Amino acid sequence: MRPKKDSYIFTVAERVLLLLMEYHAVRDFEVPVELTQLGIGRLLKVRRGNISRYLTRLMDGRLVQALKGRPKGSKVRTLYYVLTENGYSEAKRLRSLAAKASITVHFPSQEIRTNVYDASAILPGKPSMTEVITAVKDGGMEVTGFVRERAKAGGGMFKASAEMPTVERFYGREVELERIGAWFDSKESRILSLTGVAGIGKTTLLARAASSWLSRSHVFWFRVREFDTPSSIAQSISVFLSTIENAPVPQAIAERGVDLGLMTYTLTECVANTSIVFVFDDIYKASGEVLNVVRAITDTVLGNPHIKLATTSRKSVKLADGRTLLSGAQTAMKIFGLQPPAAAYILPRGIGDYGDAAKNLIKKTSGHPLLLRMAFTGADGDRDASKYIHEEIVAGATEHEGRAIALLSLLRRPVAKVDLYNLGIGDDVLESIDERGLVAKDDAGNYEIHDMIKEYLIGRMGQREIAAMHRAIGEMYSSLPGELFAVEAIHHHSKARNYTAGVSLLIDHGDTIIAYGMSSQIAESVRELYENHIPEKHHAGKYYRIAGDIFEQACDWDEALKAYDEAGEGEDRAQAILALTRKAGLLFRVGKLGDAKRAALRAIKLSEHSDTTEGCGEAYYSYGNLAFEERNIPEAVRAFKKAIEISRRTGSARLEAQATYGLGRVEHAQGHLRQAIKSKEKAITLFEKINDKVELCKVLTSIGNTYQADGDSKRALENFEKAIHQCEEIGNPLLLAYSRANAGAMSIKLPNFEKAENNLIKALKVFEGLGEKAGMSAVCLNLSLVYGKKGISDKALSFAEKGWKIAMERGIPRDIAKANAILGETLLSQKRHREAKKYLRAALSYAKSMGDARFIKEMEKDLMSLASESRPTMGR
Repeated sequence: MRPKKDSYIFTVAERVLLLLMEYHAVRDFEVPVELTQLGIGRLLKVRRGNISRYLTRLMDGRLVQALKGRPKGSKVRTLYYVLTENGYSEAKRLRSLAAKASITVHFPSQEIRTNVYDASAILPGKPSMTEVITAVKDGGMEVTGFVRERAKAGGGMFKASAEMPTVERFYGREVELERIGAWFDSKESRILSLTGVAGIGKTTLLARAASSWLSRSHVFWFRVREFDTPSSIAQSISVFLSTIENAPVPQAIAERGVDLGLMTYTLTECVANTSIVFVFDDIYKASGEVLNVVRAITDTVLGNPHIKLATTSRKSVKLADGRTLLSGAQTAMKIFGLQPPAAAYILPRGIGDYGDAAKNLIKKTSGHPLLLRMAFTGADGDRDASKYIHEEIVAGATEHEGRAIALLSLLRRPVAKVDLYNLGIGDDVLESIDERGLVAKDDAGNYEIHDMIKEYLIGRMGQREIAAMHRAIGEMYSSLPGELFAVEAIHHHSKARNYTAGVSLLIDHGDTIIAYGMSSQIAESVRELYENHIPEKHHAGKYYRIAGDIFEQACDWDEALKAYDEAGEGEDRAQAILALTRKAGLLFRVGKLGDAKRAALRAIKLSEHSDTTEGCGEAYYSYGNLAFEERNIPEAVRAFKKAIEISRRTGSARLEAQATYGLGRVEHAQGHLRQAIKSKEKAITLFEKINDKVELCKVLTSIGNTYQADGDSKRALENFEKAIHQCEEIGNPLLLAYSRANAGAMSIKLPNFEKAENNLIKALKVFEGLGEKAGMSAVCLNLSLVYGKKGISDKALSFAEKGWKIAMERGIPRDIAKANAILGETLLSQKRHREAKKYLRAALSYAKSMGDARFIKEMEKDLMSLASESRPTMGR
């Protein structure tokens, strides 16, 4: 494979392998032109016919394989070439040889000895290793000629620095491009200062604009780095000017000790009649010496009508005095996130169609391109994003900035500036990390780290550091009034393993947190406290009862029952009574009616032998609920009225609201719908007064059912939708599922079967996940009705049988009656008369035992209809 005469350090075949290795991770839907036969030949400077022979030999040796795909910018599928496993191993071996192959790089004013692998890092434009290998002959390469040839490869009369980025994808920014275009055309404005947070797209925007300038001007592009010196800038300018036709190589500019006056004079002479735009990307990284060089170039720009200067930066950098800005010679421009239509293009297919999901995500990230990319892959899932965060955003932070970044990354919600002062974060630090592109502000002006960067930052912190930060945040939130801050304090204390402080806050604020429906926000934290801390005896009862309430709201019922048992066995009789009443309700929910009744009666018995009248009221309320479910109406009414009497004596608005709601449910069952609506409206008023959002959700759903029974479909649906909104706000999945189930049942009657099916399926998924059998049974039966109306008989029967089976397991007469009725009607619609008759008779039997006149009438009507359909007619 090696030619007879070859001044290159690698053969053509070896260079092909090294080139293909650079594109080893390519995917078939984004094939670069460089992998086609034509692209490989151009890069290696080998004629197409010759490169074809080399590729054939490599394929015969099983080092390369040919695939078919559509290269970028092409509408035609063609062959492209990739490495096989053997080829990749061989290319790795060659790369290790490149790291050892010593070459001499000839700059205009100096020579540097390095290896092929590291050479690209010191060359203008950061060329690929393949380009370097191709340019090296007889053990060396001449930089001026290399840059000139590289620039010529782009074609055109005007040249750009090889370091200028190529923009392949560009979305939106039409207004910004128009403003930059106006600046380029302006005769007055000579300097453009483009600012914006990290990753917002400053470089991409300016590179896009600069690509349009090449038809009228040369573009010198220099990306400023922290280690750059006046000499490195002068060297780059020298190499660039040498590529411009008829421009002499200005050796005076490239000397090690840069004389600013001499450089300015020489530069003015060299470009006297040449149109050039000098671009300094990331100018904020420049040292003081480098800034002096740029300011000297600025003086040249202001004195020459053919030259302009543009910079990008995270913060404003002064290049000229204030008079320059006031005279209109300098244009300052700050860019922000992408507008929603443009930002949507960055999102994956299916989400980027600018629907609700896309709108919410774009609003959350403020249209920040980097954050939008990371939203789906995570910081560690996107190597380029991860590298950018490390090198451009986090790296170089001071000790105070690092601490502030760490604290903000552990916060769960935006925090006010005044509270950040309590954490030792001052205005100067906030301004600094804001410039790094780390901080987001909400509409109220509160601060937070972007969610997509938090994962990256936390993953690089030590456990001790994280614990210390959580403790500091917990103490800060503990000093602030209100339950919202108590929730955050409990969370951070548990993360810091400061369990004593967390338990103390839970005992003080737990009941209010539960009433506000915030249990799901601290369920994990409370679980950690529960597993790792044993409270003092005199606080144990209340602590365990509150923990049980939080677990119940978070739908962790096993843990809730354990906590209630702990409270029930404690010395605090008042908390034991409350725990038993909550346990009774939970046992009923999981289908253990007998155990629930025993727990409620035990609570009543305890309360009668104690001075805790409020606990006694809750016990009666719990017992009334159980009696109502058994359809023991007189006993339920007695218990609810007893609870109301106790609530008025003790002044407990919550207990009065609960018992009033209970009476409303009884009145609904008795058919006194108007009275039931009045009772439930009174309960709503009381719950709104004490801001108990959880109970409010239950009553809104219940009053919707009553309006539905009364024939007022509009008000019924309004209340169901209010309940859904309220449940979404407090984040309680169980209550939300019940609200959706009721809204679905209402939609069947409207009728709106698509909406009904959507709500019912969502509710069923939650009920199945939580093991909520009462909800599962009702939803399955309603889905049977939906599919029956839609004519999907197999699904209708399947859901009817599933709902019937669950209802029989639970043993609640009312539910069994409804399940028998729906299963019977489903079988009747499929002409299975004998089976239908069996279930309809069972439904009638249960209806008679409950004394439900309306239900009895409906069942008798269905049975008469069945008898007429199955009766033989004359002539058969």
